[in-house]
Amino acid sequence: MNSWIVLLSTTLRLVDLHDSNHERHSDHTRVSLEKRTGHQDGYWLEIACQLLEYLLEQDYQTNGQFIPQSRCLNNLREQIPELTADDLSYVINTLSTPSELFFTQPTATEARRTASTKQTALLEKQSKIGHVRLSQAGRQSVTLSRQVDDILYSEHDAAKIISAIAHWLKRSRISWRRNCFWQSITVAWILRTELW
Repeated sequence: MNSWIVLLSTTLRLVDLHDSNHERHSDHTRVSLEKRTGHQDGYWLEIACQLLEYLLEQDYQTNGQFIPQSRCLNNLREQIPELTADDLSYVINTLSTPSELFFTQPTATEARRTASTKQTALLEKQSKIGHVRLSQAGRQSVTLSRQVDDILYSEHDAAKIISAIAHWLKRSRISWRRNCFWQSITVAWILRTELW
């Protein structure tokens, strides 16, 4: 769950800007602390994150088959004992309903134009029987949440490693040529690690 919090923390303010009613070119630039809507207890978010994680595991095991909601409910109740079928159904309906995302794109004729996508639903749901599976966006979000710590900290860690090696080389009084050699070996090792 912690990796989801890190991922959401990096994107939440972007969503706020997307949904902003602020007038263009307004000289009022101050932003007040707003109270977020909802219960603010994390219940719905926990259900959603646990469900997405579970569905990714099922996606691997069943090769992308639809999963009955009852199976999801039984699994999620192990982590969230108070979860009801109605609560799970609400989360599934929310995650399977697309929301339009607006953005700008440069074009050959105009400086930029407004575009949009509705490819934002994280789940696909069979309408008649209600079985669910991850959509492509859902798979990407779970995969990204699992890699977010590595993505956010890898550059910082690499810089710390190079700095530590440079400090060691300086203290060891190794020649400049050998110093460059060791730095290039370190960079190659870091790149190899990142690519694997």
